[in-house]
Amino acid sequence: MIDKKWIFQENRLSVEYFNRLKNFLKLSSFHLNDENKIRCPCVSCMNLYYYDLETIERHIFVKGFHTKYVLWEFHGEDITGIHEDQENAESNVEEDNALYDSDDEDDDDMIPALEDFANQSHRNRVFSERKEMGEVEETISFM
Repeated sequence: MIDKKWIFQENRLSVEYFNRLKNFLKLSSFHLNDENKIRCPCVSCMNLYYYDLETIERHIFVKGFHTKYVLWEFHGEDITGIHEDQENAESNVEEDNALYDSDDEDDDDMIPALEDFANQSHRNRVFSERKEMGEVEETISFM
């Protein structure tokens, strides 16, 4: 993956920024359209407008690089590996969901038991409260 930290630098006049921008433009030069233009990733254009590389260089120096544009698909970054990683992640999620779904079958058996427990707990609490208030005798039992 390409190092893109430079696009976040505030000092666009630094040597590092200049060198990284030149590398970006070199990569982009292989992906120009028939009019020798490519999408401009500056803050103002946000890849909506096409310009020549010289204009794009000026735009980025003056306005800055659009920092939300981190996958340079319009400027030559190979995204096939990224899509494969995404597909693998989606496959892992599907496997995890299948495991989770199979666990749900076991949970179905527990629901009646939990309801019985909750009902019994509620009855015991009500009985204790009524007993304290003298409303019932201890001889009453629940099933």
